[in-house]
Amino acid sequence: MILVTYCKIVKAKYCNSDLTNVKGSYLRTFACSDNNTYVVKFLNEQFGKRILPNEYISGLLAKYLGLPCNDLNFVSVDGDLLESENLGSFSTGIQLGICFDAHSSELRPFRVKNVTNFEEILRVFVYDQWVYNLDRGTEYSNWMISNENGTLKIIDHSDVLGCRKWEISDLIRREYLSVSYNQSQFVYSNLYDFVKSQVEPSEHMNEFIEKIKGISPNVIENMISSIPTEWINSEDREKMFEYLLSRQENLYDLMYVERNKLFAEVG
Repeated sequence: MILVTYCKIVKAKYCNSDLTNVKGSYLRTFACSDNNTYVVKFLNEQFGKRILPNEYISGLLAKYLGLPCNDLNFVSVDGDLLESENLGSFSTGIQLGICFDAHSSELRPFRVKNVTNFEEILRVFVYDQWVYNLDRGTEYSNWMISNENGTLKIIDHSDVLGCRKWEISDLIRREYLSVSYNQSQFVYSNLYDFVKSQVEPSEHMNEFIEKIKGISPNVIENMISSIPTEWINSEDREKMFEYLLSRQENLYDLMYVERNKLFAEVG
């Protein structure tokens, strides 16, 4: 197996969260050495020890599949910087940075009618089923809409694989569980109702299922192998790999399981 480097390391220069208005219990935005601003998510046992590996593998897979999402890089954060920014409770070392897009804002219900990339939204539904993302269908804030052309991007994959604090036993239990696309997933429902008035869903969704099923195991294994050792151990990597492969193989069944009423007409 040939290991591939997917992300470069950039150095955090200063915290600019007051300018971006992006803050959280385990994240801040930083201006970095490549002259880009990143939403930096930090290792944090209290809020979820799987946040970084979840975000990283999901971001790489989404980018590989051509889904609308922001680029990733590793961000090196030193202790002196954290102390000077009064962020001493945050971790030093290699963290995960997601490129900040100043030209987009969180999706809101009244902006759904402004969305332009219909086919890509259908592909996101399929993708979220593969990685078992339970979060996006209930949160408008996990979609960003361009203020310039109405395209949607996906953000926030902290809770893929079912949880930001998963253990191997959790992955084993969830390997064949399906995300339930029903009325409780109101964001998916609203988007789907709008999208299907613009395009025919079945062709795009089934085509994308085939695209995911066609990803080589070597590609997935390489991505998982590139997760920093500080974030995850070898046993967890192995089970993550098996989990994604299993769900990849069974994606039609997971997507169109009987209780997924939203897509009954597609399956």
